[in-house]
Order: sequence, then C-alpha cells, then structure tokens
Amino acid sequence: MKHKDIIIQFEHQSKVANFAELCYKTNKHHYKRRGQNDPRKIKLDIYHGKIAEYAVWDHYKTVEGVECQEPDLTILESNRKSYEADLKLKKMNGKESLLHIKNQTVEQSEKFGLSWMFQKNDPLVFRPLLNDYVVLTVFLSMNLVRVFKPIHARHLLDRYEKPRVTQIQDTKLALYATNIDDLWG
Repeated sequence: MKHKDIIIQFEHQSKVANFAELCYKTNKHHYKRRGQNDPRKIKLDIYHGKIAEYAVWDHYKTVEGVECQEPDLTILESNRKSYEADLKLKKMNGKESLLHIKNQTVEQSEKFGLSWMFQKNDPLVFRPLLNDYVVLTVFLSMNLVRVFKPIHARHLLDRYEKPRVTQIQDTKLALYATNIDDLWG
C-alpha cells in the first residue's frame, strides 16, 4: 500500500470549513430529500471530501512537482452537480489525467472496514474514460490525510460490491481495500 501522509495547511482548512458551511446552506433541502438530516455530519462529510482534494493537490504540486489545478470551491446548486473529475493533472507528455478522489475517515474504517463509497450511477464505476484514475484517501486527523497511489479506474470495474450498510445499497457501491490488495503495488 504505497501512500504519503500529507499535512493540510491551516489556510486550506479554513477555506474548506467555510465552503462546507456554504455548501450545506445552499443544498440542505437536497440532503433532506436523500434522508440526511444531521447538519453536523453533512458538513463534516463535505469538509472531509474537500480536504482530501487539497491533500491530493498539495501532494502533486509540492511533492511530485506536477501541474495540477487547485480544488474548486464553487458552491453549486444540487441540480448542477456532476460526476466530473475532482482534479485534472497535467503529465510531462502533455496528456491529462482525471483524478476522482474518494475519502474515508479513520473512524469509518474502524466501523465498516477500509472502504470508499461511489454512486451507482456514476459512469466511473461502469464506463470510465481511458484517463480516469481513482485516488483513495483516509482522513487521519484534522490536518493529516493519507493519500494512496492512483489506481486506473478501469482496473476497478469488477471490484465494487454492495455496501455493508443496507440503507445505502440502492444508490451506492463500495470499494473495499481487501478487494484491491493486488493493485496497491
């Protein structure tokens, strides 16, 4: 399991906390429709996901020295959300890799096993593009994120399972670390 632990700058934590608050306020009706009623949990989920994007961005920008766009902090209405990549990475040969970042917290991994959730109707899980990559992350603490080596999305096609939590099985697929041991390299 090749990974790097990335320390998140306070500036990014602050931006993302504000983003999570605004995102919740703008889309709380959408979360309610999906049966999500706990504002604190919703904001934390948004925060963790965006902090994971900053960890990946920081890793490529500072550690790898690769051109990578900064995470997008635009607040979108729920009807404008898409399955587009979280980050675009420019390679030395000029080609672009599309990075889809998935995050899990340490607490979640202790409860459900090391795993990441995907929307069932996301083309990434059934028809990924040739340049789609999945970057798995684990939120270790308020300022520390573990970033794993990207995995080509096509290598994951037959690795998804029903989540162990029955309430989300209609809309989500799970990727369990035990199903990708051979891909960690």
